[in-house]
Amino acid sequence: MYNLFKYSDKTLVFAYFFAFGLSAIMLSFLISTFFKRAKTAVAVGTLSFLGAFFPYYTVNDEGVSIILKVIASLLSPTAFALGSINFADYERAHVGLRWSNIWRESSGVNFLACLLMMILDTLLYCAIGLYFDKVCLWVCEYISSNLDYSSNRTRMEGDHSKRSPHLLAGSLHLYR
Repeated sequence: MYNLFKYSDKTLVFAYFFAFGLSAIMLSFLISTFFKRAKTAVAVGTLSFLGAFFPYYTVNDEGVSIILKVIASLLSPTAFALGSINFADYERAHVGLRWSNIWRESSGVNFLACLLMMILDTLLYCAIGLYFDKVCLWVCEYISSNLDYSSNRTRMEGDHSKRSPHLLAGSLHLYR
């Protein structure tokens, strides 16, 4: 790490990677709320995480407005990529990123915006993930209970001789 970020402040480097790590964990949590099977969540989550990096290619131009870059930075891999360009620019200039110069623009975006967007992404992904964890749990239970109900109804409509009086009484009110 000493050779890679030779001129930058080490606490800033740590804060940058720590913020990205937290946002990556929260993005994974958010994606996992939509799946019950772990294998499906891993496959879709990995592709989604890589796909979240691609807006970087559209906003990595000095002619693109800062507003579009901030909007694209709602995806934490894009914010990380924009911040990495700042690190590269400052290291190439033998200046390095310091707490005193993170607000200066380089490559059309300042490092502070990237860092704050990754922190905002972390909070946003956590809040949305917790919400969807509760809502999807309720919706999935509702859907599965309705599917169980319809499959029981289909089974009951089959052979009338195997019906118990309890099931017959329960199914009569359904056809009224």
